[in-house]
Parts: sequence; structure tokens; C-alpha cells
Amino acid sequence: MFGNRYRLEVLEAFADAPDGQVNLGRLAVRQGVQAAVYYPVMRDLLALRLVTRVTEVGRDRRRWYRRAGGEALWESLGRLVAGLRGHYDLIAGTDMKDTSEQKKVET
Repeated sequence: MFGNRYRLEVLEAFADAPDGQVNLGRLAVRQGVQAAVYYPVMRDLLALRLVTRVTEVGRDRRRWYRRAGGEALWESLGRLVAGLRGHYDLIAGTDMKDTSEQKKVET
């Protein structure tokens, strides 16, 4: 629905971030992929003004992004992404949260 798994992962990361900030490197490590897979998604979100770049603070060289558009938008997107994940897991018999490999869910 959103084009690919990486778009869903980024949207979910922003929706779930308590402070609304996401670092693509950290997200990539958590998901077991290269950060570059998220660059096209971030370009789209930046163009739509759904996220903004956070100005560097101190000596932290990592690039952070902050969600924009209000809490109601991100709460709704978070619920939508969670629903899509649950639906996909149900019909495909996989657990999308399991990043080691798409393992079959025992039923």
C-alpha cells in the first residue's frame, strides 16, 4: 500500500518515537539493513513536509529527523501502520517485526 517495507518501517519509527525524532542509521541497525534503503523514503517525506531535518547539536555527527504535521497525524499513521502489519502477518503467515528473516508464524 505504501510502496515497500522500508516506507512502512520509517513511518512506524516516526509514529513510535517518543520525542518524534528518528536517526536512519539506528533504524537501519535495528532492522538489519543499510541506511541507504531509507533515503528515497526520507526524500519523499521531506518534500511532503511530514518530517524536518534536526540541526546538529554539539558533537553528534549523526543526522536526525523530526516528525512534523501534528500529533494527530502521527497517531493515525501509527495505528494504520500497525493495522497493516497485523493484516500482512495474518494473510502471509509471517511476522514483519522479526527482522532476522521473514520467519513463518506457527499457528
